[in-house]
Amino acid sequence: QVQRGLAALGLMEAPIGSAGSRPEVHGVDPTWCAWVTRWEATSTVAAATRKQIRLSVLKVGRWLASEHPTVVDPGTWTRALCAAYVAAVDHMRLGEYTQRHDAIPAGRLGDPLSARSKEASLGTLRHFFRDAQEWGWIPRRFDPGRALATPRAVKALIGPRPRVIADALWAKLLWAGLNLEARDLVARASARYCYPIELVRALTIVWHFSGLRSDDIARLLSMRGHCPSSINS
Repeated sequence: QVQRGLAALGLMEAPIGSAGSRPEVHGVDPTWCAWVTRWEATSTVAAATRKQIRLSVLKVGRWLASEHPTVVDPGTWTRALCAAYVAAVDHMRLGEYTQRHDAIPAGRLGDPLSARSKEASLGTLRHFFRDAQEWGWIPRRFDPGRALATPRAVKALIGPRPRVIADALWAKLLWAGLNLEARDLVARASARYCYPIELVRALTIVWHFSGLRSDDIARLLSMRGHCPSSINS
């Protein structure tokens, strides 16, 4: 921050990687890079999300340049090429097809990608292709959600990421659950709330003290013959 302030005063150069000094892209065909730039200029998602998708899709461009150099246009992608990329991601390692390695922790370069990183890599490419198809830029040769789906074996390795709830917030949730009344329930527009208040109170107690997720609670209720369809909401 000090260097940026001094640079603004004209006393020294701006730090590398600061706003307005985006590094030149290497290892990506100019046509593919132009598509990525066009998407970034058109998309309305948050800036951080645009940056993440841009870097990930440029990484795809380096993979193309290495393995399929004749493919430079997203409109020419096929289901077979999607399957090849999914397989490549499943065996990819940290640092492969990336331009900079300074963000990789020491000693981690070359380690296999985590399941979450694989899911993120495929998810950003699904987002890119879905937008390009919906905006009419490329023909719909395949469904990105299916052709670039994360393998089931990878999804099985992605577990929950619990976080600690602040004591003050947990106290409010606990009080609300133990003092739940019928008037606290949101009624549907055309009818009264469809579940008895006794059932909702029981669900609240289970949620507070059992440590189960919503799908676990639904599974528990289905064993008893009562499974509200809106439990996950």
